[in-house]
Amino acid sequence: MFYALVTEICKETGNDLEDIKDYLKEKACARRSYPYEVNKMTGRIRPYSTTKVDTVQMAGLIEEAYQLCAELGIIVEN
Repeated sequence: MFYALVTEICKETGNDLEDIKDYLKEKACARRSYPYEVNKMTGRIRPYSTTKVDTVQMAGLIEEAYQLCAELGIIVEN
């Protein structure tokens, strides 16, 4: 579901898929307890890959994608 939402956001906005995924992961880290590591050289967060998270963490990321769709006025069919 996450990738379907990201693909739809890309189609509607013209943004790059990786940019959208990174944006959503960063938002989810701040607002939905999505896991991350801290880069020891830069001090920046590095969100986990979606292949390394559990279903609860993935659900938070999907909710973040739905939130962005709502903010952008993108209607998503379930």
